[in-house]
Amino acid sequence: MIWNKFIIVMALATSSILAAPVIVDQANEEASTTPTALDLVSLGELLNNEWANNEVQLVDQGDGMAAESSSSSTSTSSAQIAVHPKPEFIDLTTKPDATADKQAGETDVLPIVEDLFEVLGEDHLGRSLVKRGRVFLIEEPVVNGHQWVGADELTDEDDEPFWISLRALAKVNLLLTQTATAATATTTAAESNFIKSTQPTGGVAFILNMIATMSPSAIPLGSSVPAMTAHAISVSLPTWQDNVDYELGDKRVVDVMQSGYPRFFIHRSIQKLANLCLAKFGRPDELCILLCSPKVAVTARDFLASQEPPVPSRIVEFVICPSAASLPTAAVASDGASTSSAVSIDCVELHILLFDKSHWSFAKAFWQHTGDGISSRMAERALAFLGETPAGIQPATPTFGSENAPIKAPATRNRHYSRKPTSIPSTPTLPVAPTTPVPETPTEPVTDENLTSDLTTYLEERYGRNLPLFNAPLAKQALKRRIAGGLLPSDEGYGQVEDVARGGGPGRKAVTEDQVYLYPGGMSAIWHAHDICRKARRASGVPEGKSICYGFPYTDTYKILSKWGPGCHFFGIGGSEEVDQLAQLLASTKQAGEPPVLALFCEFPSNPLLRTPDLIRIRQLADEYGFVVVVDETIGNLINVEIVQFADIVVSSLSKIFSGDANVMGGSLIVNPNSAHYDALYSVLKDDYEDIYYPEDAVYMERNSRDYRNRIGRVNDNAYDLCEYLYSRSLDDKSSSSSSVDGKVIKKVYYPRYETPEMYEQARRKPCLGKGGYGGLFSLTFTTIEASTAFFNTLGCAKGPSLGTSFTLASPYTILAHYLELDWAAEYGVEAGLVRVSVGQEEKEVVMRWFEDAVKAAEKTLQM
Repeated sequence: MIWNKFIIVMALATSSILAAPVIVDQANEEASTTPTALDLVSLGELLNNEWANNEVQLVDQGDGMAAESSSSSTSTSSAQIAVHPKPEFIDLTTKPDATADKQAGETDVLPIVEDLFEVLGEDHLGRSLVKRGRVFLIEEPVVNGHQWVGADELTDEDDEPFWISLRALAKVNLLLTQTATAATATTTAAESNFIKSTQPTGGVAFILNMIATMSPSAIPLGSSVPAMTAHAISVSLPTWQDNVDYELGDKRVVDVMQSGYPRFFIHRSIQKLANLCLAKFGRPDELCILLCSPKVAVTARDFLASQEPPVPSRIVEFVICPSAASLPTAAVASDGASTSSAVSIDCVELHILLFDKSHWSFAKAFWQHTGDGISSRMAERALAFLGETPAGIQPATPTFGSENAPIKAPATRNRHYSRKPTSIPSTPTLPVAPTTPVPETPTEPVTDENLTSDLTTYLEERYGRNLPLFNAPLAKQALKRRIAGGLLPSDEGYGQVEDVARGGGPGRKAVTEDQVYLYPGGMSAIWHAHDICRKARRASGVPEGKSICYGFPYTDTYKILSKWGPGCHFFGIGGSEEVDQLAQLLASTKQAGEPPVLALFCEFPSNPLLRTPDLIRIRQLADEYGFVVVVDETIGNLINVEIVQFADIVVSSLSKIFSGDANVMGGSLIVNPNSAHYDALYSVLKDDYEDIYYPEDAVYMERNSRDYRNRIGRVNDNAYDLCEYLYSRSLDDKSSSSSSVDGKVIKKVYYPRYETPEMYEQARRKPCLGKGGYGGLFSLTFTTIEASTAFFNTLGCAKGPSLGTSFTLASPYTILAHYLELDWAAEYGVEAGLVRVSVGQEEKEVVMRWFEDAVKAAEKTLQM
């Protein structure tokens, strides 16, 4: 039998026994049975080697599907080679019964399914394969790289299906086999031993073993979290001292960091692209940041110009296209508006803000607070068009370019536009500065970046069914519907709009996708919400007053309200007493004839203290005094709480639990159609809104969020049980069974069930999803810093910044967010020893064991 004449069509049975593959001859369509000696690796190699020159697609044919193939050695039209009934799939969530009656040929591949079940039944760091839904095994149709089609009819109303691809495993087998030697050479001794122990059986076994056995606590310092993810938005900082040294800029930590939270750690690919841009367009003694649109670039320039004294800067527009087609020559625009003609969808349009290196702190502040810098995926696309490889996730710093360094650009154009000339002193060119220090001496470049890029891309996309990039507009539409409550829990595609959307009810208009706006990140949504309020107030002719920051918020929210506009009033506790103080402030402001308050910003609940504001009273005051209420529901999340009826604007970070995979950024803004301010706010958005959410990020976000409802239920359960245990070990527990404080070191458990629960009840959905409906975030404080340190260092989960991940993630929040203002933060209850925990989907027993061990270690500090 000549293998290259055949395509395998896997017909899988739901009876928990795997049916034999059928081999179909492309020439005569005669079927025969598969060889008896079949194992996962050989099957994977077969698929990889023999399907390399074919495109295979499952085509929906009503009651059946057809597998179509087009080979480079045949005509360009696709020839149908097999039609079979609507395929049935084996559910790997239920372990196969090896003792059941079997049909001929079924035993040949049963061990493979059993092995996969053992792997898939375990939780692991990073993307959860099981994802708490049904898991199926099918062959992968190879269409547009990673597109999956023809399986929507298998969607179950209650569970999220998840497809395991044999072809994808084959790809891993090839890549890991080729890169094993290089990987071993660049890893630590522990990692090297791990690779050696798993590699002999092939790449497929390597990746499956890694997923099943890699412990979160074993993630080395500086490694990306999730592991082996090119666009990870967290980084491993496994000990308390690692976090302190990170804040101090210690090279021991900074030099090994592969990733970080994007607003604080500029992705390596963005750094590399910025270095190239600086070498091409920069003047001596300049640095730059890369922005995604002319409007954002002008806003950044205005921010620098608003400093005292004003900071001069200039903008260069750099259009990068993959083809060598001729483009218009450079032009100058005095007003900062884009004068380019329509840019091809395949082009990348960069806006480079250049400024003197002495003013880096101001540019860094804009990047950090607004979240409107370019996406790392956009940077990778631009690098590819320039003939460069992505920087990858390695800690190696790209070699810094020089002014005369060649730029391999197939087709580019650029324009300079600035309000006024800038005089720049002549000194040697420097690279763009990252938000954290980089090595002074560049380390050796990564060997074979192409393989590394392919591998990390695969691992990031593993087992996912991304929409193709050209469907990004549909992905954004699906996201908007999902956010508005317009998609059924089981719907994975574009779906039908539910009869009752978010915020609907008697006498109220429901929120629809038309009131949902997407942004590059949650902080971007907050910045734009504030900007929209300011523009709406100015349009009304009423003087712009200060805003109100109510409750202790995430650090950048307060910075936005302070640095843009007239400033803000800060009510850092956010309790019922401060509502009275707020009422007094509003009354005195009105009596004094001062500009009325612009808007009130709050979180529901707050990060990191999980306190909930009194939205009923705040809404009453807003109606009386005419200010806008902006509520950040990231922590409560749109499944656990319903706060639209209290707010004029609702913002959220989609990067957190909505995504869950910690590999993409995104944010949303909802305008309440029932708000008294709706017409004014909508008018601004209609004229001013700019869709700057990078299309590829939207595609990833759409994929990640398909199962967010199921994830939230699981997280609610785990957090509820975990906090119940931790509360019993805290000084706050006054129950008879735990009345003794002897040996206890946990001072307080900050969790909505224990912090202002009566306020949380105002918006808690009933019935809730899972236990309590309080979300997956909580914080702990301890009696001593030594107890905090021992607890954190012993904790077995992943440790790094961010929250809302599918896996449990902890961080010493105050150290990371307020290291230079610890005393100020402590005045509002945010102690230096606070540990924040975002609970994931792991098995309850696993999570409990992690925290029981950590509590024991913390309590032992009393004996020292």
